[in-house]
Amino acid sequence: MKKVRGLCSILVLLFALTPSLGADKKPKLLVALAVDQFRYDYLTRFRPAYHSGIARLLENGAVFTDARYIHFPTVTAVGHSTFMSGATPSVSGIVGNEWFDRSRNRAVTSVSDETTLRLGGVPNAKGSSPNRLLVSTVSDELKMAGKSRKVIGISIKDRSSILPAGHMADAAYWFDNDSNHFVSSTYYMKELPPWVSKINQDGPIRKYLGATWSAVDGKPGEKPFCSMTAGTELRFCGSIEATPFGNELLEEFAEKAIENESLGTHDGTDVLALSLSANDYIGHAVGPDAPEVRDISIRTDLLIGKLLDFIDSRIGSGNTLVVFTADHGVAPVPEVN
Repeated sequence: MKKVRGLCSILVLLFALTPSLGADKKPKLLVALAVDQFRYDYLTRFRPAYHSGIARLLENGAVFTDARYIHFPTVTAVGHSTFMSGATPSVSGIVGNEWFDRSRNRAVTSVSDETTLRLGGVPNAKGSSPNRLLVSTVSDELKMAGKSRKVIGISIKDRSSILPAGHMADAAYWFDNDSNHFVSSTYYMKELPPWVSKINQDGPIRKYLGATWSAVDGKPGEKPFCSMTAGTELRFCGSIEATPFGNELLEEFAEKAIENESLGTHDGTDVLALSLSANDYIGHAVGPDAPEVRDISIRTDLLIGKLLDFIDSRIGSGNTLVVFTADHGVAPVPEVN
């Protein structure tokens, strides 16, 4: 039992300071980065292949190698709510991704909220909010203390963008697979900002149509994992969430958010809560030992490096505090066992 627990217990693994950010210097930007289903052993198993963002965090940050969950279940909503609040399910109220609500006599999700509407995507769809979260997050405390101006949450999943950002976030954005648009909720605003509408009008996934997913360090002639075009000899990748392209969408969106919301340029410490979700969709499909998991882990390293370089170019090196973690792990799929 202890062995299984060790595989899944990865909530707080690594806190990393970008170089030259001293203990007495307040960061201009806090990047709270969760990679969905990124098991701790991915840091060590694939370490020789990391040369960018994860490598930078491991080499320059403080690494917690024996951080463990003290709660159950270890699922996405619970991990993301605990990450920035420190509260376990019995305190936070987030006891799962979804549960049966006796007062409503039906199932609800961790962020469903019938009093709100979704902005963007399918018209008149119900929105989401952090109302079921019973505690404050780090972002909320910074806001209440007057030490943060802007807080933005971003993910493919609504719960992963909403719960870490907290109650007082200026916005939470997630990706709606039905419309292939980034969406939000009237909990945060009356309408999407022009820069988000522009991204949706341009078609976020358009450039990935017909793309193939191949190993980033694959040998010449090596067969790709899948294709974004159906009807070819290659396996169809399915939705973009189940490919590294889903994480690329999020990183590009995060860059636009930093730029258009001027994150890191205000008085106090702005917060960007970013959750990369594609790792989770892939891991559930193929398990932790498949070559696809190694590949997306390497690509995650490259993507984090790209984001950190962009942030440094905007607000200067040494002005960002990065917290890197995962919400849960994964066991081998039954077919492998």
